[in-house]
Amino acid sequence: MDSVKGHGDLEVIRSIRFIPPNDRIIRIRELLQHDDPEVRYRAILEIAEIPPEKASSILKDVIVSEKNPRNLTTAARVVLDLLGPDGLDLIKDLLQSSEDPRLLADMIEAISIAGDQPQVRTLIMRCLSHNNHRVRGTAVLGLLRIANDKESLGDALDVLLNMVFHPDALFRASAAVGMGAMGLPIFIPPLSHLADDQDVNVTRNALNSLGNIRTPAALAAISTRSASGGWRGEIAASIWGFTSRESFEHMVGVLSYLNMADRKSLGVRFQNLGNSDFFALLEKILNLENQEIRERLTRSLKSFDKDKIEMIANCIKPLDSENTIVDIEPLIGELGASDFVVLSPQAELVPILCGRANEKYEQFIDDAVMNLYREGALLEKAKNFGLFKNTSDEATSFDKFEKKIQVSLHLIALGVENPPQILDAFDKAMSSDKFICSVSQEFLEEKLGRLKASLILPLLMGRRLLSEIAQITEKHFGIKFSDGEKEAVSALMKEKGYFL
Repeated sequence: MDSVKGHGDLEVIRSIRFIPPNDRIIRIRELLQHDDPEVRYRAILEIAEIPPEKASSILKDVIVSEKNPRNLTTAARVVLDLLGPDGLDLIKDLLQSSEDPRLLADMIEAISIAGDQPQVRTLIMRCLSHNNHRVRGTAVLGLLRIANDKESLGDALDVLLNMVFHPDALFRASAAVGMGAMGLPIFIPPLSHLADDQDVNVTRNALNSLGNIRTPAALAAISTRSASGGWRGEIAASIWGFTSRESFEHMVGVLSYLNMADRKSLGVRFQNLGNSDFFALLEKILNLENQEIRERLTRSLKSFDKDKIEMIANCIKPLDSENTIVDIEPLIGELGASDFVVLSPQAELVPILCGRANEKYEQFIDDAVMNLYREGALLEKAKNFGLFKNTSDEATSFDKFEKKIQVSLHLIALGVENPPQILDAFDKAMSSDKFICSVSQEFLEEKLGRLKASLILPLLMGRRLLSEIAQITEKHFGIKFSDGEKEAVSALMKEKGYFL
């Protein structure tokens, strides 16, 4: 196959799942032979989308022929995800023969998801004495996760203890990572010991792991070292700040699942703690009737800047004496304030405050699309009338129109599930590849609805389809500018801020 980097093939891969199963399998097999490992990696991921009975033979070929470590590990994960313990036979030979420590460690991590199978335990225990720190640490962690007998757990803990006191800092650092991944309070004493290590990486890993455990004793160990000064104190202070933020996010996540009475009670308590605007907003959020929006807000509130928090507060209105609702009118006003020339930073709030199928936001988008068509028809008429002073003025006006289209496309995507996927489909709908273009258009019709998609697709071409845009404006929206309206067209263009 072509040895050039497979950017075109990556686009085809994203479209594979939309073609019939038999054709899909043939295409995946072809892409697994590609010279570009990134293309092969994406093709391996697509194997997970086909039936297990058909995927098995493809995965076996991948395990035998693939040389890229990342791709082999991904194939092993797909094998176990699709086939479970039955897939071990496909990968055990690779695990036993591999001399690449990174690949071996990744494979051990992958097979540990198969659970406490005799074959899994045997493969992992062989690596407990491996001379590579990552392999040994991954084996210890894997055995601790799957074993449920005293002997195996004892073996794993003995190896872990030896790593804590190993003369090589890489082994000590790996031990700290492993204990943090388990997150058990039993590891606080050895992690506290490693937090005082003279190697900066060992110390950082140990303090991070204490932050993962997050019990009072673990947090006290971090707090004590944050006051010690020097590089150790700086690391501890940084981790302490991050852990505190995570603790807050966990708190509001828990609050979002409380019943209305408990949330209201806690909201009053927050207000009594101090007259804080932030806690006043949190009280409003806790009293929201819509559980889905309430959960989204409580998860993301801490990450917003002052302007976004103020906007959220403006959008939450009282419903009655106890409950609140979201009214997105202030947000819509902000989004339209620039006349769609620039995307407002507040647009980030659309998926959180509006969610999907918000009638008010849908109307806002419908109006925006209609206005784009109206302005497209205006531009075409202005060009026909010769209203532009020169080609530079004309180009500037058309550039502004296309900027408005791009901003509107972003706003449309934000109101639909998975906005990046929608934006990607907008790009692909203009592809010169007919297959990719067709698949993307069908996808947009499915996600946006046939009518809305049919109106958006001509806008993607901007000035290149201006005459068609003018025709749709008349046919769909009933707006037409006649040949005798030169002065009216000129006035409307100036009103819209176009260069004349």
